[in-house]
Amino acid sequence: MPTNDLYEYDVEFAIPGQRRDSFERWLPMATCRWGIDRRVVSFEEQHNDTGLGPETRFVFGFESLEDWAGFVEGRAHSENMETLRELASTVQATLWYPPLSRGSPTQTSVVANRQ
Repeated sequence: MPTNDLYEYDVEFAIPGQRRDSFERWLPMATCRWGIDRRVVSFEEQHNDTGLGPETRFVFGFESLEDWAGFVEGRAHSENMETLRELASTVQATLWYPPLSRGSPTQTSVVANRQ
């Protein structure tokens, strides 16, 4: 399935310097827990070095809205997000729908900011 036909769930965040070591220790197990979920058909970690916006994002791909919903309601994701919110200064999660036509995708977002 082409990636532009997937539901894309982005989790964007920034990790303060004093929490970077804790984040680096947490990340491998969290990635494994997210990655073994059969509903996740793609996963990518991206970095923003421009200094604008969040510095990192995880991009998850799902074939259906039901797969995404099961994933975000699952225990592994809930626990990983709880820890990420403890480590990050800001966290924003956004679900992107695949385009119904050749126009722009529709965006639905849920924001949890920590200052």
